[in-house]
Amino acid sequence: MKYIPLCLLTLLAITACTSRNGYDALLTSADSLLNQRPDSVIQLLQGPEREPAGLSTRQRMHRCLLFTAAQNKCDTVFRSDSLQRVLADYYDLHGTPNERMRAHYLLGRAYSDMGEAPRALQCFQDAAACADTTAADCDYHTLVSIYGQMAYLFEKQRMSKEEIDVLKLCSYYAKKDNDTFTFIKAQEMQIVPFFNLDDTASCYHITNLCHQLYLENGMTEAAAGVYYPVILLLLQKQEYERALPLMRQYEQCSGLFDESGNIKPGLEHYYYSKGLYYQGVHLTDSAEMYFRKLLNYSINHNYEAYKGLRIVFHAWGNSDSVMKYSSLCEVALDSIQADEQWEALNTTLSLYNYNRLEREANQNRILAERTKTWAML
Repeated sequence: MKYIPLCLLTLLAITACTSRNGYDALLTSADSLLNQRPDSVIQLLQGPEREPAGLSTRQRMHRCLLFTAAQNKCDTVFRSDSLQRVLADYYDLHGTPNERMRAHYLLGRAYSDMGEAPRALQCFQDAAACADTTAADCDYHTLVSIYGQMAYLFEKQRMSKEEIDVLKLCSYYAKKDNDTFTFIKAQEMQIVPFFNLDDTASCYHITNLCHQLYLENGMTEAAAGVYYPVILLLLQKQEYERALPLMRQYEQCSGLFDESGNIKPGLEHYYYSKGLYYQGVHLTDSAEMYFRKLLNYSINHNYEAYKGLRIVFHAWGNSDSVMKYSSLCEVALDSIQADEQWEALNTTLSLYNYNRLEREANQNRILAERTKTWAML
């Protein structure tokens, strides 16, 4: 049954060659498949044979908009903004609010892929401003994606307060779009920035809220998976008895661990929490095992591993090893700070380039206006 829509669209693609109306039907059907089957949309619209002669400008631009949106959903990395700029300019003059929003969102995605974060953020803000949230046909799905991308950029720039603000909007519009998982997930994603802001009360509140919402919607693994930040928070406060049942739920019910107890790749930070727990309950050998396990992944230049091992050898009274791992901690921390400074420099450079291009564009507009005025005179 899942192949029937694609077969019907293929039939439409054949008949569209002989009729503009037929091509409109193809585009409408492709638009309806965009969120669920973007790969099928690419197959339908790819290649010159999919753009028959005699199409109107509106049809050609609609085809480009759908094709670029489908590429984006299939995780295509954009290397240029040229097509997206054409789409944004066209739909600013001729598009509906949903079309303008989608065009500016795609322009932002291009700048994001090109490493131009300030430009990308501006485009996402422009895209959100295009939305008519009072309209019955408002494209909430794209609006959710916009705020999700903004949250990602704010997270990369360590702007936790701004990240929380857009995640709240992401969750709000996901609910309007009847996307239950994203509605809860966008709330869960607020836990870490609240953690970074040392707002422990909000961390606890959102964790419990999301856990309950996931359970109410039958998402038991996701419900257990929300606990990691709060586990670390409790261990840092040495509340081992409160942390232990949450650790058991996280390990046994989240679906993130294999049969050997190894966590899913990319989440190895949890071994630091395990080490802290065992050190806190005086099982130092087990603590050392987990801290050394972190050395296999070079996370944060092994800073957490060295920090944990320093705690272990301090408990054993081994001053030579304490000095060794204290020195390694400092080197790792310097490397982390160097990486952060490099990221900040890249952000500053991209902002400088953006401002420079804006100044050049303004100068060109002024020159054009002056030239037009002299021509009229």
